[in-house]
Amino acid sequence: MIKRYTDQKDVLFAAVGCVCFSGNMILVLKRNIDKSYPDHWGIPTGKVEIGETLIKAIIRELFEETKLVLSEERLTVVDDYYVSNDDMAFSYALFYTEFEINPNVSIDITEHSQHQWLEISQIDSLKLVPHVKETVQYAIQRRALKLSSQLNLFTNRPDVLMTNVVDLMKYMKDYPPLEFNSPEMKSWIVTFGSPGSGKTTTLKSLFNSIPNSKYSLISDNSKILKKNTRLKRYFIEAMKNRKFIYFFYFQMEILADKYIQSLSAPQNALVDETIFSTLAYSLALFRLNWLTQDQFETFLYNYQIYSSYLPKPDFVLFFYCRKNSLVKRIAERNRKIEKYFTIEYIEALNYAFQDVGNYLEGIGHKVIYIDTEELRTTSIVSDLLSNILKDGFK
Repeated sequence: MIKRYTDQKDVLFAAVGCVCFSGNMILVLKRNIDKSYPDHWGIPTGKVEIGETLIKAIIRELFEETKLVLSEERLTVVDDYYVSNDDMAFSYALFYTEFEINPNVSIDITEHSQHQWLEISQIDSLKLVPHVKETVQYAIQRRALKLSSQLNLFTNRPDVLMTNVVDLMKYMKDYPPLEFNSPEMKSWIVTFGSPGSGKTTTLKSLFNSIPNSKYSLISDNSKILKKNTRLKRYFIEAMKNRKFIYFFYFQMEILADKYIQSLSAPQNALVDETIFSTLAYSLALFRLNWLTQDQFETFLYNYQIYSSYLPKPDFVLFFYCRKNSLVKRIAERNRKIEKYFTIEYIEALNYAFQDVGNYLEGIGHKVIYIDTEELRTTSIVSDLLSNILKDGFK
């Protein structure tokens, strides 16, 4: 078990570790056969000596195990953790460092037999010391935070997107929907697309243009946009204060909310987003390493259950445009909750919505792609009306 350190007193010793990054690679060391966890791979790690500070301890351990000499300025704190194994419990301070090119590493042969720079995506191919995968993930999240803190919608800084490579189709095959077809038949249309893509504006205009009062417009973002709601607090804790666990809380709760909103929508409803959007948001967060793999897969499991019980919409209206246009629109409308967005977050969302749109079309949904680069609302609505009145709202 590894968790953030609070006030546990039953620790045998204090230890430190460091994840060494070089681009998309990390440095791993193979433990000797006469050490604990023989022939297992880990990161530079060691015990803190009496009277030694944590930063001094990790500088010493890095030199002893790899002959890498680093200053305090080259090391970034990730967090303090409490590690509990079958035979011991100890505190663990985790750091990370970055190298532009792979440095020369010289291992201590009394401790380790091999070393290698390994692609992060290949870490599961090794026999790992317990908790190494989790610590690497924590360091990746902290590394992403450093990038985010340097990016802002209202600056001209260059944008950099550091993402997981995610095969959405593979994941969805691993988490198939239930063998269940909802007996409920309902005519309804949903919007889908990144924030700033013109969904809500176009949907309202479409609703006002349909010459029949029986149609309903369903749009409820009050839990996010209003003050003092739990979802808004989750989002701010995650985006502003970088407490990444709140992204998971947020996604799991809004998944249920969007499901209920869609399921309870009356016949002939225009629904502003549904659970399809929550899938895209979760995919973007996972690609940014703001959701862990376990959290993302837990979300997918629940998403597939909900999607099995949701009647198929007549249309999915997929609104899209270039990232730069999204950034400009979000900045101009100046919503308080969106001031915490970074350019990398918007870029990740744009990619994720494209991936999920392709996935939805691939499993049989009728997806209408709507390019809003020039935001021609009147002509967009005119084109949509011809489709809707012909094939939708029976």
